[in-house]
Amino acid sequence: MAQAGIGICGSSYTAPAVGTPTPGSGACRSSEQIAAKRRALAVLHPSGNPFLDLCLWKGRFPSRKAQFCTEELKRNMAVSFQLDLIDAGHRIVSWQGVRRDESPNRRDAKKIERIGPALWAFRPLVEWSATDVFSCCADKNIRPNPLYLAGCDRVGCMPCINVSKGELQTISQRWPEHIERIASWERAVGLASKRGAATFLPAPGETRTAVDRGNIWQRVEWSRTSHGGRQYDLLADIDEPTACASSYGLCA
Repeated sequence: MAQAGIGICGSSYTAPAVGTPTPGSGACRSSEQIAAKRRALAVLHPSGNPFLDLCLWKGRFPSRKAQFCTEELKRNMAVSFQLDLIDAGHRIVSWQGVRRDESPNRRDAKKIERIGPALWAFRPLVEWSATDVFSCCADKNIRPNPLYLAGCDRVGCMPCINVSKGELQTISQRWPEHIERIASWERAVGLASKRGAATFLPAPGETRTAVDRGNIWQRVEWSRTSHGGRQYDLLADIDEPTACASSYGLCA
C-alpha cells in the first residue's frame, strides 16, 4: 500500500508498495554530488600558499596520523633533490637536527645511519637536550629565534597542526591575525571537502558537530581553560603579550 511522505531532497512523494525501488533517490544523490563538486571547484585554484593548496586539493587538513604536510612539503622534496644528486654520481650525507628527546618517534634515532645506496643521515645533535642546544648558542653568542622568547615551543608553521594548548593560547594573544587566517582557511577547505566542513585541529563527531565544537575559535577558547577544559584559567591573561616568555628558561 502506498504512503505519502517527504522525499530525500525535501519534496513530497507517494511511496510505492513494499519491495518496489524508491524513485528519484539516485537522482537526488547525484544532484548533491554535483553541487559538492561545484562548491569545491569554486575554491580549487592556487592560493600562493603551498600548505593551503595541499589542503584544498585533499579536502582536509593534516593530522598526527595523516601528517601529509611533512611528507609532501618537506620529506619528499628533499629526498627527490638528493636522489637527483645521487643519479648524477654524488654521495650524499644529509645533516639533520633531530634530537631523541624531541618526541617518542625519535627516541631511537641513530647518530649515523645509512638510508640507501650512496645516502647517509648524520644527526650530530641526536644525544643533546634542548638545554644543551641553547647553552651552545649562548657560548657562541648566537641569539635564539625571537619566537622562543615569545612563548613558542617550536619554530616553523604558525601554528603547527601539533600545536600545544599553551602555545595556541600564546599565539591567540600575541598574533591574533594568524588565528583569523586559520579561520578563513577552515572555511575554504570546508568548501573543498566531501564532508562540507573542515577543522584545522582534529575534532571528533559528525560534520556539523565537529565544526561547531572544534573550529579554531573554539580551540582558542579551550586553550584559555585550566586542565580538563571546563573552567577558565583566571591567571592565563595576566602576563602582557609583549613580555618575555620561554618554556626553555631563556628569559632569566
